[in-house]
Amino acid sequence: MYYNNGSLFVKTIAFEDGATYPDMGCNFETFTNEEMLEVEALGPLVELAPGASTKHTEQWHLFEGVGQPPLHEEEAIAAWIAPWLQRTGLGV
Repeated sequence: MYYNNGSLFVKTIAFEDGATYPDMGCNFETFTNEEMLEVEALGPLVELAPGASTKHTEQWHLFEGVGQPPLHEEEAIAAWIAPWLQRTGLGV
């Protein structure tokens, strides 16, 4: 999730229980500096035979007119984001 000036961006991805993920088991990473914010989704590690393929699907959702989220309180943030996650079909 990323919030900026009344816009909320939510990116959802699947997590496969029992799969092996890179970077200590992560399926999601962020990076930020003064110029950008990177929101990166990672798929499970798979071994592919020549000519084979794999699939990794991201769902992007953009909501406008969203009120300011609470800051610094994990429970308040979770309650604030819950209705938006339900709109994506993810739920909580």
